[in-house]
Amino acid sequence: MKKNLICVACPLGCPITVTFDADGNVVDEWVSTNEEHRISLVYGTYTLHEAKAPRGYRLAEDIEFTV
Repeated sequence: MKKNLICVACPLGCPITVTFDADGNVVDEWVSTNEEHRISLVYGTYTLHEAKAPRGYRLAEDIEFTV
């Protein structure tokens, strides 16, 4: 079974990475834009990571979530 993750609240220009499991296997990575970004995920635990904060923003903490 797959679920969809939609990232729509990120500031423009954020490099975002979603990793899976303790080994940090990269599921998807992108730079945020005005468009929503969707990825399909299988059940498991993931980490959403902002690699660099855009100018004028602080770096966000990693968000761990389970599907």
